[in-house]
Amino acid sequence: MASSKHARQLVISAALVLYLSGARVEAQSAHYKDGSFTGDPVEILWGVVQVKAVIQSGKITDVQFLQMPFDRLRSVELTELAKPVLKSETIKSQSAQVDLVTSATMTSLGYREALGSALAKAKE
Repeated sequence: MASSKHARQLVISAALVLYLSGARVEAQSAHYKDGSFTGDPVEILWGVVQVKAVIQSGKITDVQFLQMPFDRLRSVELTELAKPVLKSETIKSQSAQVDLVTSATMTSLGYREALGSALAKAKE
């Protein structure tokens, strides 16, 4: 019984790895229209997240943070820590599928959604 559970966990883990690898490959091969595209504002527990994606030669070259949580001092601190990580991961992955930033989970999730809406507008 234990080996069946272990085998099932291995299959699920392998499927997840393949899915995530496929998502990364698909994201890296995505081409976007050149320009600046503003994502929809996303309400999270600590405020609003809104970003603008800058596309040049079909690739994400910059992300500008238009609105980020500032409800509390801690929100500001976490946002300032998360922004460069989220931006760097976005440019590297060429998608909104970025890893969550530790201690800034809600902000990271809001960022993913806001950036996703900007990139949807930039799709060719």
